[in-house]
Amino acid sequence: MMLVKRLLRAGMTSAEAAAQAGFADQSHMGRHFRAIVGITPAAFAKG
Repeated sequence: MMLVKRLLRAGMTSAEAAAQAGFADQSHMGRHFRAIVGITPAAFAKG
């Protein structure tokens, strides 16, 4: 998740971050992100 967090902070969209981090798709990454971080990737990116 550290890579995804860095990519989102750098301004990538959730879909771009998911692809870059090797997830099958955005929803796959979103489920794991919410389970680990506790918020959605979009909410995290907004700060």
